[in-house]
Formats: sequence, C-alpha cells, structure tokens
Amino acid sequence: MTDSSPKKEQATNALLKARIEELEDTIHAIQSGGVDALVISTDSGDKVFTLENADQQYRLFVENMSEGAFTFTEEGIILYCNRAFSAIFPPVP
Repeated sequence: MTDSSPKKEQATNALLKARIEELEDTIHAIQSGGVDALVISTDSGDKVFTLENADQQYRLFVENMSEGAFTFTEEGIILYCNRAFSAIFPPVP
C-alpha cells in the first residue's frame, strides 16, 4: 500500500459522510412537511412528483377567499369549487 491509499480512503469516507448527512436532512424535511414536491432527473428530462397534502395551503387559501373559484375540465365539468362559488351558483335541481 502507498501513502496515498489511506488519504484516498479518508477522502472517500468524508464524501460518503457528507452525502449521508445530506440524505438525512432531505428525509427529515420530507417527514416534517417541509417539502411539497420532488424533482427527479432522468434521461428523458426532469419529472416532478407532488407529495400528498402538497396543495393544502393553496386549498385553504382558495376555500377561504370571498371570490368564487373553480376548476373544470375541457368539457366544462366542474371538478372543484369553493364555498363562495357554490353560493353564487347553487346546484341545479
């Protein structure tokens, strides 16, 4: 063994420890709700995965605003509306 071998191992160990700390920080952020989406880089491009409850703050905002808001399909089918919208346009019997 040469003198550079132990230094190489130390450098590799330091790099691995740093990556483990980064992964632990990432896992902690996901578990504590500090992350709402993940971006995964692939050969075909980046893919975004939203996590469950990622839109909770947006939904709370939309639900509590006084203006009517809704989302609908291209065919005009309402998928979601807030209370203000349903007060303006009650369901048709």
